Amino acid sequence: MNSEILEELQRLLDDVCTSSLLVVVEGKKDKACLIKLGVPGKNIITLTKPLFEVVEDIAARIEKENLPSKVVLLTDLDTEGKKLYATLARGLEDRGMDIDNQLRFFLRRKTPVRHIEGLFSYFEKITVN
Repeated sequence: MNSEILEELQRLLDDVCTSSLLVVVEGKKDKACLIKLGVPGKNIITLTKPLFEVVEDIAARIEKENLPSKVVLLTDLDTEGKKLYATLARGLEDRGMDIDNQLRFFLRRKTPVRHIEGLFSYFEKITVN
């Protein structure tokens, strides 16, 4: 079981690491965790502004840098994170962007991880076992 979860988690992380998709997380610890997992820091956006400004900044950056119009939303899987996710997804979709939910849905269905900052620890734990 752990080997199947590890394999799928590794595949999903590799996809995020090797793509040029922007990844949205809630805070600095989430960003640091993803960087440890290999996601390029330049692709990670933290929520340091009002959400409408984050959406506008993402849209502008995608256009300016000619990036794919798909965004990975990795807000936490707790109540607050779900609210942030819903607001961001709606705003981004209204701007014509797609949301890549694969990693988020996998974490929710197959792992106990509910806070993105704990993903690295979880990954280490299942890698050792």
